[in-house]
Amino acid sequence: MNRNRKRIITLICLAGLTASAWADSFKSLVISKADSTTLGVNLSMSMVTTMEGGNLVITDTGIDIRIPLADVRGWTYSTSAASGIADVRPDAGITLTRRGGLIIVSNLPSGADVAIYDVAGRLLRRFNADGGEVQFAASDLPCGTPLLLRAAGESLKLLLN
Repeated sequence: MNRNRKRIITLICLAGLTASAWADSFKSLVISKADSTTLGVNLSMSMVTTMEGGNLVITDTGIDIRIPLADVRGWTYSTSAASGIADVRPDAGITLTRRGGLIIVSNLPSGADVAIYDVAGRLLRRFNADGGEVQFAASDLPCGTPLLLRAAGESLKLLLN
């Protein structure tokens, strides 16, 4: 009986080590969204993922990322860390200019959605580009923090001083 107990404990420990090694190889969770975009979230030991009120909720150190379940097409785990700006293209057709206290996003398809996220992936502002352009006050966004502007399938980094 004692020998069987040792075998079971050994098997449980080996299974735990194998699961731990498997989990250590994954660095990020990649969520595929219905609009064909992806969101990469770096994994951590304190991360909790739940479904609440029709949303996928990812919580880590007090920061919540909420994505409507209707917008989630699927998810995978990746062995590389997520940068949050993986699909930024330097040749984006979108033009971003600052005129006085206004930020102007132009060269957008009419009716395109424009979203601005912080580095944690939280949506800060959302606009609709009527007539191919969006204007908003620079004072509506935090200064000195990198932001990600997502519009018409393009991504741009934004840093307000």
